[in-house]
Amino acid sequence: IALQLTPAQKQQVLQPLAYYLMQAGVREIPLQDARTVIAPHLAEVSMHMQPDEFLQDIQNTSGLLLERDPGIYGFAHLTFQEYLAAVYIKEKGSEEVLVDKIEDSWWHETIRLYCAQADATKIIEACLAETRPSTAALTLAFECNEEKLKAQPSVIQRIDELLEKGVED
Repeated sequence: IALQLTPAQKQQVLQPLAYYLMQAGVREIPLQDARTVIAPHLAEVSMHMQPDEFLQDIQNTSGLLLERDPGIYGFAHLTFQEYLAAVYIKEKGSEEVLVDKIEDSWWHETIRLYCAQADATKIIEACLAETRPSTAALTLAFECNEEKLKAQPSVIQRIDELLEKGVED
């Protein structure tokens, strides 16, 4: 009898895999590396399921993770990888990882997805920290403000003032 994991348990195993891929700056991972990444997290939700079984189950039941080539796995869409990494970062309280990635466009969607489910104050402040923020950082600040779950009023006011000044300029 196959031991099924709940969707929440599956997500708990996929999140660190997505984070690992984001950190590596890649969309695909060899099977052996995937096994290594997910094994400790899988053991926390099931002592009976092996990494290979888990990967096959995810591919067969959800299609979130696919074997693109023999022995090479990747998320079906980059957005799944970015979202799961954002949730992982939120759950681990590792917001500083995102603060350090403000200028890295590879992380921008993950940052926005994080802000949509958390306090965006530190992210927006980091985007605006430079005297003359880059266009990318400024754009990210505006996007995070639009999509945020919440932020400190002083940060929201600063964004509004920047927008107002931009319109006047």
